[in-house]
Amino acid sequence: MTKISLILLSIAPVVALASCAPPDIPSSASTHWSFKDGFYWTWYSPVQEGCISWMAMERWVSVQVLVDRRCNNGREKGFVDGKGLTYFSPEDHLTFRGYWPWTPNIYDKLIIFNKHGNVETVLPCPHVLSAKQVSAMQIVLNDALRGKNTDSEKRVLSRISARLVSLSNVQLSSSQEGCTDEPKSSEDRKTKTDPWTAN
Repeated sequence: MTKISLILLSIAPVVALASCAPPDIPSSASTHWSFKDGFYWTWYSPVQEGCISWMAMERWVSVQVLVDRRCNNGREKGFVDGKGLTYFSPEDHLTFRGYWPWTPNIYDKLIIFNKHGNVETVLPCPHVLSAKQVSAMQIVLNDALRGKNTDSEKRVLSRISARLVSLSNVQLSSSQEGCTDEPKSSEDRKTKTDPWTAN
């Protein structure tokens, strides 16, 4: 058997596995593989007022809702420049990006330490979202929900939309990545079902 045959035989199982995406991954998704994460998929949903960018594994999905920005040809690593939010399904909260300057230095100044040098609390987000900004994100989500979606995509988009609707009574918290609607105390956090994997 030649070296080329051996190489082809060793690659064939990997190619076969790559084509076996979970059922709720759209057929348009790009397949990727890394040593750390194994197989994952990326795709995007262009809408008139923005873009929904997706990255998923079988167990979770990460979503970026971008306002006033066109989709690029595939999901980019990290948060794409511009205004919008990120949602990571197992954590079930929204993090808002691009609306205010946000750096590790800004976040560090919001951390309060006790006399033993341990973190006592993190101050609330010093910024607020206007009704107009929330409405712009909701328009992008509503457009995306009217498109063709898998069941898992619909559940995730609906969950993000529901969290946006409830923002009017929520004081945003501070996180490393930006301001978030995550409850400030662990007592307020309830066990939730991941909308990506829920049946």
